[in-house]
Amino acid sequence: MNGAPLAADVGDTRSMLEAAALAHGNREAYVEPGARISFAEWIGRARSVAAQFADLGVGKGDVVILWLPSGIDYATCYAAAAMIGAITAGLNPRLGRREIESIVHQADPALIVADYDLGPLPVTDRRVLWRQGLSADSAAVAPPVELARRDLVALIFTSGTTGTPKGAVFDADRLAAGAASAGVMSAPYDRRLTSTPFAHAGYMFKLWDQLVWGTTLVIPPAPWSAQGMFDVLRDERITVAGAVPTQWSKLLDVDGVNRQALPHLRIGVVATAPAPPELVRRVAERIGVPLVVRYAMTECPTISGTAPADAPEVQFRTVGRPAAGMDVRIGPDGVVEVNGPCVMRGLLAEPGTHRRGAA
Repeated sequence: MNGAPLAADVGDTRSMLEAAALAHGNREAYVEPGARISFAEWIGRARSVAAQFADLGVGKGDVVILWLPSGIDYATCYAAAAMIGAITAGLNPRLGRREIESIVHQADPALIVADYDLGPLPVTDRRVLWRQGLSADSAAVAPPVELARRDLVALIFTSGTTGTPKGAVFDADRLAAGAASAGVMSAPYDRRLTSTPFAHAGYMFKLWDQLVWGTTLVIPPAPWSAQGMFDVLRDERITVAGAVPTQWSKLLDVDGVNRQALPHLRIGVVATAPAPPELVRRVAERIGVPLVVRYAMTECPTISGTAPADAPEVQFRTVGRPAAGMDVRIGPDGVVEVNGPCVMRGLLAEPGTHRRGAA
């Protein structure tokens, strides 16, 4: 079954997942090198893994840590945890031992789902479910749980560049707000090329956005190459793509890159560094799509962005205007102050934000 995009107020996260399985049906939810899965298949697998989590003692308010590569299994475990009211935290495989130990200590997980291929898990005193043992029982049913929009869904950790990583807590209301404030970044049944690690806020915060819009997430092969990016953009009919400025520049040097080869692409996103005005112009002339800029942080994954019609100099020198529902101002001390529905519920250590105390 394939219907229209969902309203963002369907209900709690489990209801949203089940509604997406019906509304988007056999539309692709994820594409990774060598595999692809529809919304119905993804959420069906999540039901099976949710039952497995429950059998292992995971319940509402517990944390499940994922030490997995970005892809279908990560997405399945994230959805599975949400179905039983558990909270998902991701471990970026690139983190060092100190950061991993700090995150595990703070999150105090009931379960860690890990992958043999990432090497030895740096912690040994926690219950571990190996990726290779994830349930594939299509008849399994996730146990019933009473859920609400204020229940916590995601625990997203900062990179730890200025100290130990800190855990930002998000409930379903925040995820719904992110979907509602997406603006030009989301359209019905987008096919999005994503290189963002799934443990990052750029993925974790956008679960509801994907469910609302029926978005297909395409994970490119590694390592990155300009030819590889072109091949994926063309073959997977990508509509939204994000890359750093040097990647966009190298893409333009590939033979055959033009508007005719990429008719589905509607918008490009510049990440991590400003895009020189000349690059914005070249992309528009060669591929026929605008490059836009987004500004965000772990504690508030949606803040501001430029518009497709903004001049190249605006794309280069600014981070645009506040997203829908967000208030941004510069305080008297020069600090950027942000307020709105996309701001985290709080940090893990703050009163009222811990998984069993939040209401």
